[in-house]
Amino acid sequence: MAPEHEPAGEDESGNGKGMAIVAVVIALICLAQMIAFGYGAVLQIRAAWGGVPGVLEVEECQDLGSVSPRWDCKGRFVSDDGTLTIDNVEIADLHDRPVETIDVRLPDRHSTTAFEDASPTIRVLTGGFFSCVLLVMAGAVIGLGVYGVWRWRRRMPSGTS
Repeated sequence: MAPEHEPAGEDESGNGKGMAIVAVVIALICLAQMIAFGYGAVLQIRAAWGGVPGVLEVEECQDLGSVSPRWDCKGRFVSDDGTLTIDNVEIADLHDRPVETIDVRLPDRHSTTAFEDASPTIRVLTGGFFSCVLLVMAGAVIGLGVYGVWRWRRRMPSGTS
């Protein structure tokens, strides 16, 4: 006697299509995070290796209001050689509020985003680590989604799609 098939799309663990949809949504969220981390890491690498060194003359800062002190600041950038001055340059996520000036690097001569000169390597490595973790998570979620679809398709009665 042939085994009875369950209704299309259902198995003992629930809806295979639903699991695939959840997997795709989570994978897209992970991909968006990787792009955000990756873009910041690329800018930091460009600033650290070959960027324009200089000083940011701080004009205003905003307290981000988190548990640990963090600040976003804006000001005027002046290159170390004095050939470049840019207004409204931003630097994000400072842990100590600067009083007057900060040693920074710009990724290029046209950038309005500066990075602290002291610790670009740690930030790049941290961003890279989180990107790798998110990539592994996205792969696992996509794998689970593919497995869910495979199980759903395998359990369907023949002649339906």
